[in-house]
Amino acid sequence: MAIYRVHVSLLDIEPMIWRRIELSSQTTLRQFHRSLQIVMGWENYHMHEFLAGKQRYGVPDSTYDEPGEVILEGKIRLSEVLPTLGAQIQYIYDLCDYWRHAVTLEESVSAEPDT
Repeated sequence: MAIYRVHVSLLDIEPMIWRRIELSSQTTLRQFHRSLQIVMGWENYHMHEFLAGKQRYGVPDSTYDEPGEVILEGKIRLSEVLPTLGAQIQYIYDLCDYWRHAVTLEESVSAEPDT
């Protein structure tokens, strides 16, 4: 297991708002969403999704999403969507206002035993 240092910045806003957080490479996108809500000061009132290339991750909505169009976020780990240093995904919060966040893997270090 590795410890990921991730840089998160809110796009299309001035002045720049960003955070740097460290978490396990085994963190699921669902857990990561909860962490982002805390560190970015959001209150978890709105829908969200992650974008990695053309793939969408989140909680599929049968009203809007075709089967298989959105992969369930609780099954995907950060190591799968951020496999190498410099890899980047987007986190979208509030699908109406479309708050876009760039998420970049800055550093990956081996976790010390029992940490």
